[in-house]
Amino acid sequence: LNFENLRTDFIVREYVSDIRYVYNKNTFGDINCYLKYIYSSESKGDEPLGYFVYERNRAKKTIYFPGNIKMSNESQDFLKFNTSGALSFKGETVYIKNLNTNDNYRITIVPISGRVAIYKNEK
Repeated sequence: LNFENLRTDFIVREYVSDIRYVYNKNTFGDINCYLKYIYSSESKGDEPLGYFVYERNRAKKTIYFPGNIKMSNESQDFLKFNTSGALSFKGETVYIKNLNTNDNYRITIVPISGRVAIYKNEK
């Protein structure tokens, strides 16, 4: 279980790092950089299977979650910031759960500042 916990922590932190990467690129004027979620079908009702980091109209990075990691999000199918640092839409909360360990993560992106916070196993 310890390896499972470390693996999930790594996945969550890599996801947050990619959000911050997109934030930095957008705030410095590169508005063609964004994070796009991967779904099993064109329907957004599904859980994301992973995500792409798009830059210059192509996928720079592709991440697929292992089968025991489930993500749910509130947003559209992409994540992008304005040059002011604010999300290009309302605030975002993403939930990631490890089905093997029942660890739950809540990742919150503040709408105005673009700050990203991770909360683990809140009661």
